[in-house]
Amino acid sequence: MAFIKNYKTIFIILLLLVVIPVVFESETLFAGGGQDPGGPKNENPGNDKPVGGGGGEPTGDDGGDDSDGGSGGDTGSGTGTGSDTDQTPTTPTPAPQQPTPPQTIPDSVITGALNDDNPSIKLEEGDPTTISEDELQAIRDSGKTIEIELPNGVVVSIDPDTITDGARAIDLNIGVIITSQATTVNNTVVPANSIVLAPPTHGEFGFVLNIHITAQLLADAGLNGANVRFFYISSTGVVTEQSRITRNADGSVTISIDRASQYVLSSTPPVRTGGAPQTGDYRTILLPLIMITLGSLGIGGLVFHNRRMKKAEK
Repeated sequence: MAFIKNYKTIFIILLLLVVIPVVFESETLFAGGGQDPGGPKNENPGNDKPVGGGGGEPTGDDGGDDSDGGSGGDTGSGTGTGSDTDQTPTTPTPAPQQPTPPQTIPDSVITGALNDDNPSIKLEEGDPTTISEDELQAIRDSGKTIEIELPNGVVVSIDPDTITDGARAIDLNIGVIITSQATTVNNTVVPANSIVLAPPTHGEFGFVLNIHITAQLLADAGLNGANVRFFYISSTGVVTEQSRITRNADGSVTISIDRASQYVLSSTPPVRTGGAPQTGDYRTILLPLIMITLGSLGIGGLVFHNRRMKKAEK
């Protein structure tokens, strides 16, 4: 060990011992983590049991578009005309189709319901499920809470006092899925016997939507209204337990949401898998911090020891 007599050599060795683990850990920390900025997606939908026929593919709360942006590949072909020379295809390129705007619930249905003391609407399969901005403002002006039963049997209600000037048209046909086994959604493992709810829209609503979950639906998922918990999963997989849940005397629960994302009713919290750490998750960066601290203390100690030795020699 005679070659370690020079404190500079020791300094370099300690520096390497600190830098190598930090670099290795940083690659894990910043490698991308498998985030899904396009919105939540169920990675094994075969394990799910959809309730009713509504909802479709759940979308995220990041305001992005989940579409793939086209079919890709070469679509033009053209045909020959009998000549040996190449011919330019004469078939005109069709104009791009504009997306069909969602059909809204007819104004007459909303205004007719608002004439009652306790407004309620029952939508059948095939009925429009999108509520327009004007209809939301009509609900606000009436001062009445309106209850809407969706085609999949889920009942939602809108409190007029929560409707803002910026409230926008949204599709109310919330997707409801019962997980028969642990299911990965958005880099997050949702436990078996859970209910996943996902509004088929993006961003904030501009009002609070109350969703009534019956005792029977809870029982179908193996849940109990007395102890079920309510969780929010962001588009990056961060899980947050929500307090806006009302437990009703009949064993049902009512949850309140004001933005699109995935929501989970379960007896145990969903768990995020892999990727970058969640907010407040310090475990991934703890090792490099410890290594840096120990390395700094060791180097400082060597420098201090070297100075004392030089003074003693004098």
